[in-house]
Amino acid sequence: MIKQKKNSKDILIIRYIVHKDAERMKFVTDVKDDEVVIVLEEFINSYNIRHIPNPQMKIFLKQFNQSLDKIKVSKKKWFSHEALSCQYIFFMKLDSRLRSERVYAGIVKLQHILIKFYRFISQKSYIHRYDLKIDSILISMMSRKNFFKIFERRYCYVNYKKWGELIKQDTMWLASNVETVLFHKDSEFMSFVVDTDNDMIVNVLDAYLNSYPLKSASAICVSIFIGKFKESLGEFEINKKKWFNEETFCQQYIYFKEAEEYLVEGKITKESKKLKEVLVNFYRFITYGDYLKLYPNNFSKIFIDKINSKSFYKMYEQNYYFLYYNQFEEVPKSDKICIIPTGKMLRNANSCNTNRVTIDATICAVKYRDDYKNFIWSNLGNVGTLTSKSQLVNFLNFLDEKQSGNGNHIDEKVLWEYRGFIKKSIENPNSIKVIFKIIRKYLKFYKDKYQIGKTDLDIFSLAGLDRYRGGRPIDKDDINLLYEAFVQKSLEDQKYKLYVIVFEIFYTTKYRFGEIINFKRDCLIKLDDGTYMIQCIGKITDSLIKQERITPETARYIEEAMELTKGCSEYIFVEPYVATHIKKYKKINFKVEFKKILLELKGKVKNDDYCVNNIRHTHIDTVYREGIGEGKSLSEIALMLDQSFKTANKHYRAEDDLLNYLEVMNQVSISDVNIEGKVLKEQDNQNDNIVENGAGSCNVIGCRFKIGKCLICNNFTTFANRKPIFEEKLNELDELIEEAIANRQNEEVEELQSCKKVVARYIYEIEKILLGTERENA
Repeated sequence: MIKQKKNSKDILIIRYIVHKDAERMKFVTDVKDDEVVIVLEEFINSYNIRHIPNPQMKIFLKQFNQSLDKIKVSKKKWFSHEALSCQYIFFMKLDSRLRSERVYAGIVKLQHILIKFYRFISQKSYIHRYDLKIDSILISMMSRKNFFKIFERRYCYVNYKKWGELIKQDTMWLASNVETVLFHKDSEFMSFVVDTDNDMIVNVLDAYLNSYPLKSASAICVSIFIGKFKESLGEFEINKKKWFNEETFCQQYIYFKEAEEYLVEGKITKESKKLKEVLVNFYRFITYGDYLKLYPNNFSKIFIDKINSKSFYKMYEQNYYFLYYNQFEEVPKSDKICIIPTGKMLRNANSCNTNRVTIDATICAVKYRDDYKNFIWSNLGNVGTLTSKSQLVNFLNFLDEKQSGNGNHIDEKVLWEYRGFIKKSIENPNSIKVIFKIIRKYLKFYKDKYQIGKTDLDIFSLAGLDRYRGGRPIDKDDINLLYEAFVQKSLEDQKYKLYVIVFEIFYTTKYRFGEIINFKRDCLIKLDDGTYMIQCIGKITDSLIKQERITPETARYIEEAMELTKGCSEYIFVEPYVATHIKKYKKINFKVEFKKILLELKGKVKNDDYCVNNIRHTHIDTVYREGIGEGKSLSEIALMLDQSFKTANKHYRAEDDLLNYLEVMNQVSISDVNIEGKVLKEQDNQNDNIVENGAGSCNVIGCRFKIGKCLICNNFTTFANRKPIFEEKLNELDELIEEAIANRQNEEVEELQSCKKVVARYIYEIEKILLGTERENA
């Protein structure tokens, strides 16, 4: 309620505002314009009567018109940046003086009330009613907790032409020619000024703005982005014939990158990539879904893929060269490469083989830079190589530092020196094995160029480094608890139904986790007889699709998963997620959920350090024992397990089935192999004639085998502690067999298989000795 009265001489009209809930609460104001008084009254009534800072509010309203100095405010000329700046400085000085005079106390300052007033008149209804001359950047800044501190330190809006003293470019941020105001759908208080009346730009910005949740849209960088959008385009025009493209992105990226420097320098924001992030999100928004259909698609596929890749900002600014991988093409000349994942990279069933791959050769010594790139490029299908890139770079930089001369030959002394350095600095044998393995692979790759011989490779021998204990079946009670926990989660949240299905397939079939998670929608084939086949990429198939029969139960699991994710992705086991305000799909992270559930069950399960692959180990344990019990042939069990020696489980050590197990794991028959050499429990110190790279000793001085086939000689003696060397020999033979098969060297494969049988038989004899020792110590 607005009241006014005249003094006795009828010269001065005194106006005062009354709160709607208390007529006794009167506030005198010096404002003469009726429209301004009405707004001030509405502002007062927006307060709860108990929360009005009475003494400060009285002074604020009484001095309101005076605070405007010579600035005129009316319905035709409404509040502006200039008015706010003028009033803020006035009330800041007045508040400081009155507090020093102890007129009032308390935390509420006069300038705080002023800012609340400007927030109040920046509501949607007031912007429509009046022509508010304040852009959305300032409105958003006023909502920040530290606005007063920023303003009073003169970092922003000292006057209506400048951000502040630290920013010298006049009118850089001021949307002086306000054409359009946008509002967030969830709040009439949140307005955004667009610096253009171009309908196409306004409409796409409005849609983009409302793709943000309310909290994210309130960020100052969003307001700046929208307020300076047209200016950031420079000379580019947007219309029906000329839509956004890669060139406009580059132009805007440079503009907003420079803008961020001012923001950080002026302490407007601590973030150094927020504006660029909003820009990148905008281009992700318009290159996805309906906008590609509504307007000309001026974007290349690789641009769309790269801008949607993780860590785009870092790679883009560091001048990474983005490309698709083609193993038949030459290695790119750029020293910084980002390979965008495609189906061509799906060469095996590893669960992460479709991840983005980066190669930064600039961290490698110049001498080895091209060789390093070529090696990584040629081994992109090998996940172990990709995860060991940094270890390889360290090795090559060490060579560059220690190696003298410009030739390609690598000095054996330098290799021994690096081996000693690694052995001294790293204690974990498995970590040493990872380093030695990548070095061996690199040296083999360049054995001709670097003149690498067998003695050089033996320097980085993997013998004795393998501490892998093989598969680990999960306890029967524990596996039930884990499964029930997944089922319970699926009852609470439907998305966990997929996790239950993965668990069931993993537990009841031979398929590895990477194979399951890479099942595609066309993987299931129903035959005429009603049975099913599945087609998928295996562990070692080199991009080739394998086909094999599956049980009706497994087919039912897969069909159920397909129905749950129908129309979502080419992959079956995916879940939705919001990336840059766009709903997308990603492969489910079963490993993370497994760990979470295991943590929740801590204290209930007998062991809380299981890993996902232990589910498959449990299946292997079940199949093996049931197969042996049912009298199945070794070939049948091997087919069901699809297993290799590398994952052989030391759990199966009973003498009754040890021979069968080793045959199944290695898919060779060793029961008909007779070894001529001896296997002893402990080493005989009297015999130090070491042969076969430490695998054993020779009992005679002269050797009758000119080619050194010690393992089939009756003068050869080995010992139980040499088991790791034989295991490593078996691993090497597996690799050689795979290589020979790939090269179609049938005679070579046959010879290597014979060697493998002999090595496996020695392991069997050693295992029997170790098993007897365990029983003696029991």
